[in-house]
Amino acid sequence: MLYAFTGGNDGDSPSNGAVVFDAVRNLYGTTIWGNDIDYYWGLVYQLTPSGGGWTETVIHNLHWADGISPVPGVIFDASGNLVGAGEEGGGSYGCGAIFQLTPGQSGWTANTLFSFTCTPYELPTGGIGLDRSGNIYGKFDSNNWGVGGMYQLTPSPYGWTMNIIHSFTTQDPGGGWWQGGGPVFDRNGSLYDTTYSEGAYGMGTVFKLTPGSGGWSYSSLHDFTGGLDGSNPDAGLAIDTQGNLYGDNRVRRRQ
Repeated sequence: MLYAFTGGNDGDSPSNGAVVFDAVRNLYGTTIWGNDIDYYWGLVYQLTPSGGGWTETVIHNLHWADGISPVPGVIFDASGNLVGAGEEGGGSYGCGAIFQLTPGQSGWTANTLFSFTCTPYELPTGGIGLDRSGNIYGKFDSNNWGVGGMYQLTPSPYGWTMNIIHSFTTQDPGGGWWQGGGPVFDRNGSLYDTTYSEGAYGMGTVFKLTPGSGGWSYSSLHDFTGGLDGSNPDAGLAIDTQGNLYGDNRVRRRQ
């Protein structure tokens, strides 16, 4: 065991996404609850190896403008900033936000990159991913109770622009509540992700989005059955150099 959270100002209930390392092997992650502002807003923490153990430092207590109730984990961008998302908060709409933490000599500085509105999309859910161009990707739940889609945020000198690259339909239902991790990319720029629920058996899916001149095309790679393949993936995916995908599931029925 590296560190046991106390449920106080050090955080409570670390999110079920992957933690990330920096260049000197510090670990970074989020907790869903616990900070010195409001217990339900969450925080971003750092674990530093020291003297054979690990020391926790809270690098940022999330505020309403940052986005609160963070979705699993944070990721590093090409400039060494941490990027994360909150399912709530983020301006007057309160429908979530993407935040950035920039390191400096006096600590980490928070910046809100994008605040979601409640129409036509709301509530970023699950982790986020970055492509080689620095675009941010993730899933959102819409007003249709759990049927949302995939978004892309593109940077410009004037801020970040939202693009909906895929909307889930009854033919490729999304769901995705409580889905952890975030999308991963292959060398050709195709995106891979999971949904926690829905699919042919209502137990989650693995899907692929392929970019093209006419937009992004959707492919269903696997519908979980709840048998030996398990069900309800909630911790994201990893991809190897051969393009194989790896993940884990919440439930597997006994055979």
